Amino acid sequence: NDPACHTDLNPNNETSYDGSIQSEGNETTLQMCKDYADNDGDSLIDLADPDCAAFKPVLIVKKVLQYEGEIPPTFFDVFSFALDNGEPQNFDSEDGMNTLILNTKGSHMVVETGIPSNWDFGSVYCEYDGQSAGELITNGHQIYVHAGDTVTCTFTNVWNPEFDCSD
Repeated sequence: NDPACHTDLNPNNETSYDGSIQSEGNETTLQMCKDYADNDGDSLIDLADPDCAAFKPVLIVKKVLQYEGEIPPTFFDVFSFALDNGEPQNFDSEDGMNTLILNTKGSHMVVETGIPSNWDFGSVYCEYDGQSAGELITNGHQIYVHAGDTVTCTFTNVWNPEFDCSD
């Protein structure tokens, strides 16, 4: 009655049983890594099983800078973001893109935590399979990921130089 042996993951549905699905040995399929079952007898379920490492959710966090005229004297790595209220991480200095492997499926919060002076928070957009993913929160997005998902969140900041015309 292992759910992984059923095409619909329902062990009570006799018509969905597929004996060709491997239910012993390593958990090597996405189906086996999201069925809430210990398919290989090692007492580890789904993403907690090292066999499922290839199916851990991926979060790509990108930085976009909007400005007019000359490039402002700013590098991506002066901006930072945090995942699930953790320690702030700087954006990659070369391309402003970070790829994170998430150890758990479920709800995650990604927020921009460091915005340098003369820059304003513009927007954040998260997508999965070309569609909006999650919901907006202050300076960020609350997303929900499953095994095998890749979600991309793009943070945009706008250059807003402050000029002192008093002299």
